[in-house]
Amino acid sequence: MLDILTNIYPYLLLPFVSFFASLLCFFSGFGLGTILLPVFCLFFPVSLSIAMTGIGHLLNNVFKFFLIESKANKKFVIKFG
Repeated sequence: MLDILTNIYPYLLLPFVSFFASLLCFFSGFGLGTILLPVFCLFFPVSLSIAMTGIGHLLNNVFKFFLIESKANKKFVIKFG
């Protein structure tokens, strides 16, 4: 039984931590890489962990864009984007 839990532990931990970090990042604007990178480094090599954190940043930004695009002031976005 313990062997089964040890094998599925990363599959349970990584989505939970990713969701929590994304939620924190959505409201504060930072924290995604600070939380995700150390957790990824526990299970993967550092180079792969950095790449996966970058993919997490990209997906989080795409999600935030589609979530709040209708409420964004288009002139402001064009001026500063």
